[in-house]
Amino acid sequence: VYLKELRSRRKTLKFCRDASDQYMEQLTDLEFQGLMRMSRSRFEKMSSDLEAHWVSKNKYQARNSTPSRFQLAGCLRWLAGGSPHDIIFFCGLRYRTFRSQRWNVLDALIDMYYKDSVKMPETEEERKCLSGLFEKKNGRSGQLGAIDGLLVHIILPANTKNARTFQCYKSYYALNVQGVAGPTGEFLYINIGHAGATSDGC
Repeated sequence: VYLKELRSRRKTLKFCRDASDQYMEQLTDLEFQGLMRMSRSRFEKMSSDLEAHWVSKNKYQARNSTPSRFQLAGCLRWLAGGSPHDIIFFCGLRYRTFRSQRWNVLDALIDMYYKDSVKMPETEEERKCLSGLFEKKNGRSGQLGAIDGLLVHIILPANTKNARTFQCYKSYYALNVQGVAGPTGEFLYINIGHAGATSDGC
């Protein structure tokens, strides 16, 4: 009975993944970009980079039967606000697998891209370039970035001594995330090191 159930689950997952592949192939480039928040070529490059990363870190094991493209697609749809249940069906993932893999994918993306992709301008030439792009976009000269913050809802950490530092003005526990973006939407700086009660002035 157990083996029959296992085979049935594998067939169901394979059906979901085959259907997902067919659906993705039928999308136009614009529709794909709206779904994944990136171009098809960029997604395929990230998917191959992710698989190479697993291999280099000895984390890609034969027992892990989830292809990298589904791990990446599930994580991207989740970040874009997609329902976990829709993602599980769309990507052919089990719920427990999705919950663990999304954090593995995020850690891998940070390892692969953070140092090269998220950085403030360091030279005068880079600063002039950013300032020129902002001036062309909104008419303001001397602007290097647009700053904003976000309160990310969390469960109160078990080892904290002062719960009030994590309670934000919206009356839930959170981390205060701050980011600086360039004129084309790329991140120049990200900070997730402050508790939810930290004010914008800090």
